[in-house]
Amino acid sequence: MSELINKRTFGGRPFPNPVAKRHQVGVFLAVLAVIGVVVAWVRIRALLPDSIPMHWNAAGEIDRYGNPDEMWIMVIIFAVLALAVLILVRFPQATNTLFSPKTDAGWQEYYGSVRDFSIGLSLVITALNLVMILTANPEWNLPIFWVCMPLALAVALIAVHLRRTHQLSKKK
Repeated sequence: MSELINKRTFGGRPFPNPVAKRHQVGVFLAVLAVIGVVVAWVRIRALLPDSIPMHWNAAGEIDRYGNPDEMWIMVIIFAVLALAVLILVRFPQATNTLFSPKTDAGWQEYYGSVRDFSIGLSLVITALNLVMILTANPEWNLPIFWVCMPLALAVALIAVHLRRTHQLSKKK
């Protein structure tokens, strides 16, 4: 019974443990990826023609062309969103949950999952930003599906691997 939560501090939840080293590394890599994508956009922007496809209809046909400078807005929105999601690594107790763990250990496990998910989501958003940049030039002929799906799958598999490795190491 001593394991039951007796100190509730944030909306009836305990404060999370300090951010683990693996989460610090994950945040560092996610921030580095965001910076890398913005730098890639700066470099790729110079290679783009004056008019690029900006929108496709449901049939996959281009229905709007525009100036590549219009993409700055999307690159910045994606970068800010990817960085904003990382705030949850520091404050996982601010998230909603469908269940209420009964022990401190249960809450800490939930917080660890939120931190893993936040880092993974940030990397997926960054990967989608990179896909948008790489598919901007129609002359490069990079189908979105063949670029996006492997990137998203790789990020998801890495996240699952890291989570399972962490859970197995806790059991030993």
